[in-house]
Amino acid sequence: MTKWIIVSGPDWYRPSVSSTEQMVRQFKKNGYSVLWINPIAFKSPFINSSNRSSVFVKIKDKLWTHLHWLRRNSQKLWVLVPLYLPLFSNSADRLNRWIVGIQIKLCCIMFNIKIRESVFWISGSFTAETLLDWPFYRKVYEAADLISGFRNASQELKKKLEIREQNLCHKADTVFAASERIAEKLIELCGKKVKVKVLHHGVDFPHFAAELDPPDVMKQIKALGKPIAGYFGSLTDANDKEVFLSLAKNGFTVVIIGKVLGDYTALQEHENIHMLGPIPYSLLPMYAQAFDVGLLNWRMHEWIYNCFPIKALEYLALGLPVVSCKIPVLMKHFGDVISFVETPAEFVEEAKRLVAENTVESIRKRQQVVRNWSWENRFEYVRNVLGLY
Repeated sequence: MTKWIIVSGPDWYRPSVSSTEQMVRQFKKNGYSVLWINPIAFKSPFINSSNRSSVFVKIKDKLWTHLHWLRRNSQKLWVLVPLYLPLFSNSADRLNRWIVGIQIKLCCIMFNIKIRESVFWISGSFTAETLLDWPFYRKVYEAADLISGFRNASQELKKKLEIREQNLCHKADTVFAASERIAEKLIELCGKKVKVKVLHHGVDFPHFAAELDPPDVMKQIKALGKPIAGYFGSLTDANDKEVFLSLAKNGFTVVIIGKVLGDYTALQEHENIHMLGPIPYSLLPMYAQAFDVGLLNWRMHEWIYNCFPIKALEYLALGLPVVSCKIPVLMKHFGDVISFVETPAEFVEEAKRLVAENTVESIRKRQQVVRNWSWENRFEYVRNVLGLY
């Protein structure tokens, strides 16, 4: 009998690999077939966008994913990009839940998915929340972030998100929170009866710790003679762009890898900033190993205070010195190997210090700290909690 997990997660087609996708890889290794449901928009693209350019990028990116409705991406994995109405009223939400549910039911019939014997895993959106009423063997809500903590959300939208987040928590059999702060916020929002368990992110240590020959573009940037301050991941208006600019103006070459989802015009025009665009996850360590220091620079907001950025673990697996804004979960678990600052000037000062003092011993120390934070260990914990054998 084929074991199935239906996953409602982030955009499968974005270059970065989310915690949900990493967990799905573990399910596949353990014999599960996967139906991945791509997210539909639950808020207007004008929210969290600083200008019309950012809005246009988001709309174009969303339209591109809809070129694929149902696609087999690998053995045992199908990705569904549901059709829906791009409207954001309560009535439109109800209609879209019905439209999405019909499409998923069709896929279940096509693939002979037996709901009572399958796992449902939802994370990062409300796209398939109607499935929480279906009689799955196990229903999981993974709170990789606090959805109701979106920056720039109006009080009306925040209240709406809180209600829907409560629904996810109450209808799921198990809630996994990526950080202690998210767990506390969910218990505060949903009540102590909701069983919230902390499930920290992991890292593919062998993937990032392997010694590889950097690509020609990184060799050319390295040959410029300046230390490289690097960042990889999605590039939104939440990033503190002044940090990139300050480093570029004060002795660093800045290398930024990732899909641009905001307005980065000022950075693209700077001679000391190299924006390489998205790089496949399989090749990312080849590029990032050429960094001299890794950056975690966001404008502080509730969303950032709550988060646990996976790239922090990936930077450490690379052995890189890391300078970060003050994120509580990182300060708690990695205070000895990550530097925490507040202003662009402090980012520059600390990055210079770390590069100057970096040694083979400190590189090994950083790698040793995260060696056991593996996704395999995270999956074993999940399997024990859910009773999957």
